[in-house]
Amino acid sequence: MKPQPLNLEELAELEHKQWVYWSKSIIKQCLVPQNAPSECQEKLKEKRERWKKFWIPYSKLEENVKEYDRKWAKKVLQHLKSACEFWLRYKDNPELLGREHFEYYDMIVSEAEKMGVLDFENEKLKLYNEWLFKLAFKDVME
Repeated sequence: MKPQPLNLEELAELEHKQWVYWSKSIIKQCLVPQNAPSECQEKLKEKRERWKKFWIPYSKLEENVKEYDRKWAKKVLQHLKSACEFWLRYKDNPELLGREHFEYYDMIVSEAEKMGVLDFENEKLKLYNEWLFKLAFKDVME
């Protein structure tokens, strides 16, 4: 996939595809035995009928329905924004990261020892920033 900027509509479309997959799998897993109470059978049937009309491509959904998918896409964007803010706040500043996120202090010291220094300057700071980027976006970069 070619790198490109974030796009809310593409994320919303992905959220919709995930929901379609999830809802269909729920319906398949919830097959009610014939001898189950009729109210259970009826609830599953109602749910299937209600959901089935949304098992269409995102582009064919009405705007009010797309808004549900956008809502979940915005949650993803909030997490990405937080990772970006983390990166920008601590870029070029390992001391601040160590003070504000003590849980990373040992990692910073360990990385510094690998680089052979305890103060970050020039090339060493570049290595720290690369390490920080990988920390901030580790799950994205896999």
